[in-house]
Amino acid sequence: MSNSSISSVLQSLSDTTQQALPTLAVLQQGGNLVVISHVARCESVEAAKVMMDELIATGLVEEKEYTYYRFNPELLDHLKETFQPELRQVSHQHWLAAMDQLLGFLYQQHFEDTDMAQKLGGYERENLMAYLSELSTAPNLVTDNANAVLELLRRMDTLLENQEECPEEKAKIQQWMASAEALLGDWGALYFDQERQNVESLIAQGSMLPASRAAQALLQQCHQAGAQAYEGADKDLAFANILMARVLKLAGSGEQALDYLQEAQTILEPKVNSDPVAGAYMVASLMEQGECLLAQQQLVPAEVIYSKAIELAESLGDMRSAGIAQAQRASVYTLLKRSADALQGYQDALKIFQQANEDVLVVNVWHQIAMLHRVNGDEDKASEALLSALALLKAQNNTVGVISTLLELGGFSEQAEALDKAADYYQQAMQCAQESGDGYRQAAAANLLADTYRKQGEIKQALKTLELAGSLGQQYGHAAEPWKTWNILGDLYADNGNPEGAAKARQQAIETYVSYRIDGGQNSEGDGQLCAMVLQAVQTGKDDDVRKLIAQLGENEAWQGEDYQAFLDALVQLLDGQRQLPLLENEVLYYRHVAELMLLQDYLPD
Repeated sequence: MSNSSISSVLQSLSDTTQQALPTLAVLQQGGNLVVISHVARCESVEAAKVMMDELIATGLVEEKEYTYYRFNPELLDHLKETFQPELRQVSHQHWLAAMDQLLGFLYQQHFEDTDMAQKLGGYERENLMAYLSELSTAPNLVTDNANAVLELLRRMDTLLENQEECPEEKAKIQQWMASAEALLGDWGALYFDQERQNVESLIAQGSMLPASRAAQALLQQCHQAGAQAYEGADKDLAFANILMARVLKLAGSGEQALDYLQEAQTILEPKVNSDPVAGAYMVASLMEQGECLLAQQQLVPAEVIYSKAIELAESLGDMRSAGIAQAQRASVYTLLKRSADALQGYQDALKIFQQANEDVLVVNVWHQIAMLHRVNGDEDKASEALLSALALLKAQNNTVGVISTLLELGGFSEQAEALDKAADYYQQAMQCAQESGDGYRQAAAANLLADTYRKQGEIKQALKTLELAGSLGQQYGHAAEPWKTWNILGDLYADNGNPEGAAKARQQAIETYVSYRIDGGQNSEGDGQLCAMVLQAVQTGKDDDVRKLIAQLGENEAWQGEDYQAFLDALVQLLDGQRQLPLLENEVLYYRHVAELMLLQDYLPD
């Protein structure tokens, strides 16, 4: 197709598309819809989709899997020829940013959805190689950025490892990696520090599989070099063990993490009194050990470890770490039902953080003190602690923290049956969320306020507030927890003699909650965990433990409600082999229990 023919076709497109299209001249062969949206600076991905649909209709663009669009080469040539030079650099910078995000996304997906990473990575290979070529060659590649570039190249190397049709690209990646490594020089403190930062960055991003791979590589390199490779190599080896343990702990493998922490401790212990860095690393190792032990409910060993961390941190003058360890040990005391020791620990931590002007940590401790008082049944002192936290949060202009704390105060007031107070806190939370443009939290506060109005008998106010919660929550989908809105509406109808309305609202609550769970939503509450245990028991044929637990819960004071007893009865029936239980018809069951039981029944073998 000639340039004139392409120009004629493009002139038939909308003004918006004609204006945005030249920016895509920077693409190599094409791009994914998100990349196109970013490069063309579209208002949204949806707006980019409208533009691409127009181009598909002309036959100049073809849509592939994963919303990747391949451009006619002649179209790209035409765009490059007609693109204004002064705008080219701007689009190029947007393209670089889009490629950086794309490479990170594909690398993460390599561990979660390999097929998608393979296919989309194959489509985007030309873009990614052009991006990496620019970063990996002079004058862009310098000593200061060599490690960051090397990490990007390693990610691309991982994406290419199972693709057999690109030997030239693989060779180029190896060549560029060698250039970056040459700038870094031999293994030493600087090289270690750069690799450490990479692992910590991956942990901060929540990219646990890549973080695990990077931490393992770092630890292996430290072992290969040896503890005497350079000054401080032994401490770097210890810290590499701590990093490996941190990744394992976050991935739920706390028991395995303890082995690495103990290895770090063995390296560091002889030096803690003479080397401040070794001492600081030792404190970090002890803190990580405490968290692992606490997660495994090994409370007494955790208390011992935190006590060691406090003593060592104080001897080093590291009062911040001492305060954190005090708060952590206090949480252990709470679980051990040593309330007086727990309160003293929190108060000690509070003094340390207040003296250091660590306002964020002060707020956290006030919240922990509030929870301790609440567990002990002292709602007044719990509220006082939260009000102290609230004052600080307001001073910090921490809007999210203010809203969250107001909602907690409302919950405390509801439990104390101080409904007027609860309504006031919820109204404050709603107003704060509205003023900050936080529709999501405004919807959550509106749900709670509506339920409080219901309990007060303020029917019109409750309905009006529920309507607001529903309209605000629509744009947030499952995140707005619409099942709670429907459940409150059902209770409202039931309280006011409208059984038909109550039944319809209950059905909506069940359906929206089931949809949330089917779409991958989690339920970490007791009912969700029990259903998971029953499923595993039936699948393995070993149900003694779960039957024993259900029997114990049946005698537990907190599970004496009619709805809880009905839930436990249904679980026993499913364990006994009964199926097709009339769950929807059982009006005694709580709506969420109905949903969980329906899902469980579907998963169980007939």
